[in-house]
Amino acid sequence: MADKQQQLKQAVDCLKKTIPQMKDLEIPITPENYFVWYEYFQGLNLELNKKIDSLLKSGVTFTDRLNNELYETYISRQLEGKLSHIQGDTESLVDKLLKELEQIIDGNQSFSAVLEKGQSELRQNPDVTTIGKLVADLIDETEQVKKMNASMEQSLIGMKEEVSALKKNMEELNQTAFTDQLTGIPNRRAFDESVKALANDFELKRRDFCVLFMDIDHFKSFNDTYGHAVGDKVLTFIASILKKGIKGEDIVARYGGEEFVVLLPDTQYKGAVIVGQQLCNKVASKNLVMGSEEKVTLGNITISVGVAAMNSSDSIDSLLERADQALYAAKQQGRNRVVGETALQLSPQC
Repeated sequence: MADKQQQLKQAVDCLKKTIPQMKDLEIPITPENYFVWYEYFQGLNLELNKKIDSLLKSGVTFTDRLNNELYETYISRQLEGKLSHIQGDTESLVDKLLKELEQIIDGNQSFSAVLEKGQSELRQNPDVTTIGKLVADLIDETEQVKKMNASMEQSLIGMKEEVSALKKNMEELNQTAFTDQLTGIPNRRAFDESVKALANDFELKRRDFCVLFMDIDHFKSFNDTYGHAVGDKVLTFIASILKKGIKGEDIVARYGGEEFVVLLPDTQYKGAVIVGQQLCNKVASKNLVMGSEEKVTLGNITISVGVAAMNSSDSIDSLLERADQALYAAKQQGRNRVVGETALQLSPQC
């Protein structure tokens, strides 16, 4: 029993350390990544611990590629052994809960046995002495059950607090995993999940939706002329305009690099073209000014937009491909404009 209790304590300690550490390092909470860091805090995989300690000391960023390498190198190839550790921890947690429940069941069974015995004795000899003995026994058993229930209640309260804290950390980490850290809007991962949900709704309910692909015009020149720090400001600036320009259940996300994407639920093709034009106009009408003392204006920044609507013959890939083709056409036709999938032609300039 002492070994089981120690295993349980170690498992809880690992859980309490794993989630906050992944959150601090902005590591997505995938099963593979969680497995790596849970194993790290267990301290049983010396090679993994040595590698991670070295990475932490160097201050390296834990990119998706690095996270995958850690999993493949130190976990995947030794999966059978790792599973045994997880199984042991799970057994310890379940064992503790079962022990607590068994105590309550035993207490209730003992209480029921006293009642049955007292009932039998009363039928055979219903005198004051028998009644007095039954009352005394019931008082004693009631106190025992109350003590066990109080102990169980405290244990459950403790478990609830632990689980609540872990749940909060998990939710915050999930939020981090689906947010672009530079712009603060949803990232590619969040977009992938959202478009899958919309595609499913379209298939089951025929709920229309459209997608806008957007690209910042001449973005490379900002980086080359002013540096990447200014390039980051441009990305944040555009993200802010797009976020303010959508409404309702519409979703804007950073797709990658200087590309953004907008999902428009319950929107048909013509409406999506209008929304795309409105966003194009909003961006073109703004000036980005840099510097708190010496003001430097970067002038008007513009975007190109491609529009596509989901149809019954579409897959997600084919939908996105059409939107990307429309975006390419918009850039080929002079940028700072919107081109829809059904009319790959010159659109009015913003």
